[in-house]
Amino acid sequence: MGSVSHRILVPGTLGLLALGLRALPWPTVFTPQGVFFPEPDAYYHLRRIAYSIAKFPAVLETDSYINFPAGAKPIWTPVFDWLLALVAWATPGAGSEAAMEQLLAWAPPLLGALCVLALYGLARRHFGRPVAVLAGALLAVLPAHFWYSQLGFLDHHAAVALASVLVLWALVATLRSDALCPALGLGAALGAALLLWPGCLLEAGLVATALVARIVETADPALARARARRSAAAFAIAAALVAPLGLTSEWPRWGELSPLVLSRFQPLVLAAAALWLAALAELWRWAGLPASAAGRLAGAAAVGAALALLLVAGAPELRTGLADAWAWLARREEFQAVVAESEPLLASERDARVAGRLLTPLVWTTPALLAALVGLARRRGPWPAGAVVAGWCLAFFGAALAQRRFVGSLAAPFALAVAACAVPAAREARRRLTGRRIAGTLALGAIAAALLALATPVADFYAHPLANLLRSARGEPPVIRGWQRTQRGLVPVAHWLALHSPPTSGWLDPAARPEYGVLAAWGDGHLLRWVARRPVVQDNFGDDVGTRNFALAERYYAATSEEEALAILADLRVRYVVVRGTGSGHGRGYGPESLFARLHWLKGTSGSLASGPEGGAIRVPALAHHRLLFDAEARDVRAGESRPAYKLYEVVPGARVAGRAAPGALVTVRLPVHAGSAGRFVYAAETTADASGRYALTLPYANEGSVTDFRPAARYELRSGDARAALAIDESAVREGRAIEGPDLRN
Repeated sequence: MGSVSHRILVPGTLGLLALGLRALPWPTVFTPQGVFFPEPDAYYHLRRIAYSIAKFPAVLETDSYINFPAGAKPIWTPVFDWLLALVAWATPGAGSEAAMEQLLAWAPPLLGALCVLALYGLARRHFGRPVAVLAGALLAVLPAHFWYSQLGFLDHHAAVALASVLVLWALVATLRSDALCPALGLGAALGAALLLWPGCLLEAGLVATALVARIVETADPALARARARRSAAAFAIAAALVAPLGLTSEWPRWGELSPLVLSRFQPLVLAAAALWLAALAELWRWAGLPASAAGRLAGAAAVGAALALLLVAGAPELRTGLADAWAWLARREEFQAVVAESEPLLASERDARVAGRLLTPLVWTTPALLAALVGLARRRGPWPAGAVVAGWCLAFFGAALAQRRFVGSLAAPFALAVAACAVPAAREARRRLTGRRIAGTLALGAIAAALLALATPVADFYAHPLANLLRSARGEPPVIRGWQRTQRGLVPVAHWLALHSPPTSGWLDPAARPEYGVLAAWGDGHLLRWVARRPVVQDNFGDDVGTRNFALAERYYAATSEEEALAILADLRVRYVVVRGTGSGHGRGYGPESLFARLHWLKGTSGSLASGPEGGAIRVPALAHHRLLFDAEARDVRAGESRPAYKLYEVVPGARVAGRAAPGALVTVRLPVHAGSAGRFVYAAETTADASGRYALTLPYANEGSVTDFRPAARYELRSGDARAALAIDESAVREGRAIEGPDLRN
């Protein structure tokens, strides 16, 4: 019974704890309006998964619905999405889109629970049961791991964290055994991790460092050569797994040897590592093994450097790929500089507080913690697991300091490092305090205070989803935060587009060419495309799928004339424009004459906008070819949550109205428009009659036959001096750019 308890009950309890905690966001994910995924990348994963289900076993390689109208290849590897598509395709009852979304929302919590079980297994095998239980419990509750594996967070990060733990486990097993099977398992784990995410090159570097260090410290010639050959076999297996996808991939944006995508780079580097280690074994067989560790290290470094020089000489584009990778990691490119998960973990005082919540305040002691772990490891003989875990944790801690996206993979080794130090420390404290009642009582009090200090930030993190569960139990709506506020504002816009705009071709046929596209802020692209089923000019891939569209989107919102903006839209074949407070999403601010300001603040009508603290107001003309179709509410009345004020415009030729007025007279036009729950506004435009008394206006709204949800008044009102007249325009005139004789406004 005890054996069953230890093998099944304990890890099962930890897995259920992890799964239950990650299901806490239930009220904000599963709603009466459908499934709301709590992060934007989920909506492109849904697109690829749905495609593979419909065309199984095909993979969506080049997508005409991204980087429209050119189309592009998504930068993610297809493995994660294809595997989930396989699960959904084989699951009874997951045939409808709604059922598919409900099923896939559970993928991150399940992956998170599996990661907890994997860490428990690693710790149980190499550190003992108490460390395994504590490490598993810590990982189950750590917000850093919860965040990427919570309900609905459909992204590859949860799978990558699991893969990273499996690579670490296989590495420790390989270092502690001279059998071939662990090395082959390590190669398989590393190859699978790279197939999930090219960013797992960090794991590959750590594996290479540990294996080479193990080889270098081996003084026995036969054993050193055998270890080098087994390590070469591990990298050869990884290269073989990655090669089918890596060698056949084409990346016009990044080139054939970029580390940022799954390209020829990964199989080439893995194969080179295998060749390096195999050549080292042959060198030592032919020339003999150097007697000192320093000599062996120098030999390994010389062979590696020679091979690296040959690679760079034979493939000069490697330098470009490596430079791109460094720019990505250091956030030295325009897009990564504005991506939230690319920000450093400790960029500001606020970020420091967030880090304390994600990883507990123990995160500040990471260097001392790892030093203590290495010290403990030295007592356990050569190459103990503790030293490997310390190095692994330190590397991911450094990566997280550069970009916070790595905290998901840092959480597991961090939890294991904490547990591996805490358990021996507790044993030593118990030994020293046995029989010392007062000292023991004081120590228990200090421990309780420390645990409370560590647990408080974690409890604060879970307070919000727990409060939403209580609200749901009382029949109250949940309170949403962060990006979900943006999501709730954008979804109605996307639904409107889906219902009221003409369908576009090619949703499940990449060979078909969509008829038009939609321009929006880059951060809105994935959701807008999935919900509206319309191609977008830019999306959450940023400039990684096309620099031209990324730049043109910013030029459009910053344009100071409608003619310039229309030329950009015509080039991009855009029919609809979505506007919110961020403009393109990567601009540096917009002046009062910009298209953004005129669309966002004035709703396309003529008016005045402040030019700055001391610059006064600037009068801008009305927009003649942008008509407002949908104005999303700026506030959630039920929950009191602010939302971005989204506006949706259609680009139209406009009715060309020409008539007569007094020469040089001012002609004004007004049209009241009822915009539903967004209230009422007046479209106003003006022009001046020429020397012959002719005036001309282009008007974007129709009074009759309009397809919008808005209700324009029955007629435009035109004025010039004391003269007044009314004019009704039908929808066909607006869509065809038809010329219409305007009323005579001469007194």
